[in-house]
Amino acid sequence: MVPFKSEKRPNRFLLPSAAALLFASLLGNGYFFTQISDKPPKDVAFSSEDLKKQVALAPVDEQMNNVTAMASLMKNDSKEMVILQAEQLKQLKDGEVYQIWLIENENPVAAGSFVPDSSGHGAVMYEMNLEGELNWDTIAITIEPKAGNKAPEGAVVLASQL
Repeated sequence: MVPFKSEKRPNRFLLPSAAALLFASLLGNGYFFTQISDKPPKDVAFSSEDLKKQVALAPVDEQMNNVTAMASLMKNDSKEMVILQAEQLKQLKDGEVYQIWLIENENPVAAGSFVPDSSGHGAVMYEMNLEGELNWDTIAITIEPKAGNKAPEGAVVLASQL
């Protein structure tokens, strides 16, 4: 007696179904590609005309002599934004952050914090909603034991007059 053998026949619907799915995918991608616009969004919060000040921060701590840091202050209506980029920053201990401070008459206001990547690059964009006119006279960076401090705990490592 010969055991029953089943023959595997290719599913005659598999290839047409795969082709139909691929075609539908191409149509969908084509539609979405045509909807992409090169125009910027209408609700742009800041433009290049809003740039009020741009400064290079100088090292206050000699361990930061190789650091390059640039800060830009932008303002329109009642909003102010700080954009900071830095290179060659030293690595921090676990939990520590670089904290940016805007200072007016020796009163610091926290303006964001960041941790540099393994190459020593760090950046932060911080938007503040302001009431009234504030005239910052200094921007400074400290190393803080944790993010979210209301007042500086660490020593200033980079700073610039505004």
